[in-house]
Amino acid sequence: MHSSSEVTPIIHVLDYDDKVIHEHHSYQTRTQTSQLIQITGKCSEEVLSAIQKDYAFDHTVFEDILNQKQRNKFEVKEDHLFATFHYDEIINEEIKPNYLSLLLYKEAVILFHKTPTSLSGDLVELLTKNGQAREKALDYIFYFVLDWMTDHHLDVFKHLFAQAISYEEALLENQSLNQEALYLIRKKLLRLKVNIEPIYEDFEKTLIHAKHLISTDHQLYYDDVKDHLLRLLSQLNEAREMIRHLLDLNLNNQSQKMNRIMTTLTLFSAIFIPLSFLTGFFGMNFVHFELLEYEHALIGFILGCVFLALGMVFLFKKMRWFD
Repeated sequence: MHSSSEVTPIIHVLDYDDKVIHEHHSYQTRTQTSQLIQITGKCSEEVLSAIQKDYAFDHTVFEDILNQKQRNKFEVKEDHLFATFHYDEIINEEIKPNYLSLLLYKEAVILFHKTPTSLSGDLVELLTKNGQAREKALDYIFYFVLDWMTDHHLDVFKHLFAQAISYEEALLENQSLNQEALYLIRKKLLRLKVNIEPIYEDFEKTLIHAKHLISTDHQLYYDDVKDHLLRLLSQLNEAREMIRHLLDLNLNNQSQKMNRIMTTLTLFSAIFIPLSFLTGFFGMNFVHFELLEYEHALIGFILGCVFLALGMVFLFKKMRWFD
């Protein structure tokens, strides 16, 4: 049984130009054509060192690739761009976290997937079935990755927002909700915002500093991704605010429910206080208590208690102490 750190990573390499494309399942060497290198699983130092010999990157990037717990960031170097991304995917109606790091060169894009993901197959399909994509500069693949992740961010948001709406409807119908589940949704929305916000904040600065890697022909694509990220952040803020109001409303409903219970108990107590007094009064052991010797005293006492209780109920209703 191998540990996760010992599992052999899956390597998939595409060497291509606008006319031909070659597929490999191991990294061999840098070629004169464009290269898409994808490594799924924990990359070994041996494989990473082989890639580093052909595509020079410093030891900090080397360590960041091996450490799959980096924060979301862009780092623009002299001849390449390094980026790391945390993102969520919906798998079998469950939200699963994932991680991706990326190296962008003029001649190559190298991706390191933490776990298998549909992005790998989508990229292969893009290049094998779309000749126009192979003619574009390689930063188009970088855009494709950003757009793919933004779409997944949006899918996760829609999934969480739909759950929040269902809890809102339940709250309005039943005046109660699963508060723990709503807190969990809020936590996932916060994680989604944490994944998106650093990318959006550094996006414009990265495009400016990476002009030597980003084609001006693709600027419109990147502007579209930035617009989607901004809109998604705005929707996230609105959703988190809605959930906060739902939690407040739920607390208010629970408080009102408790107040109604206490009011009902108090009114019952108020009704039975004089009845208890009468019971205690007529139950005293006096030697001479002529009223108790009356033939219909018991019936009169019972009727008196009933009329007293009904009178108090009528009085409370008139004072609107309860509905």
